[in-house]
Amino acid sequence: MLTTLGVELKPEAWRAYINHGYAPAPDTEISGVGHWYRRTIVAWPDQRPGEGAGGGRPLGSKDSKPRDRAANPRLREADARKARVRKMLADSNGRASAADIADAEGISERQAYRLLTTLQDAAE
Repeated sequence: MLTTLGVELKPEAWRAYINHGYAPAPDTEISGVGHWYRRTIVAWPDQRPGEGAGGGRPLGSKDSKPRDRAANPRLREADARKARVRKMLADSNGRASAADIADAEGISERQAYRLLTTLQDAAE
């Protein structure tokens, strides 16, 4: 294990850097396998580009267009669940508990509680 980048560089991490093209060029190749001198690896973090060197989305950029909720099956199901829970709340005059919602929807009580809180906050 080599200490670099301020942390110990494990062999698995180094292999990932190589496979994703983030490692420096090998110092030599033997039978098509790259090999690096220790000094190359130790000096490598200082040569890497820092923040703002490119890549990623520019600061402040937004989605170019709103996401189509109807086209995404997970979002469509979430919207349908919200509608069912709204109806359940209306039918019970707002007395449906997270446990009731969890039983009716087949979800965890924690998820039902978050859904209930989201709907109550939206109603205010």
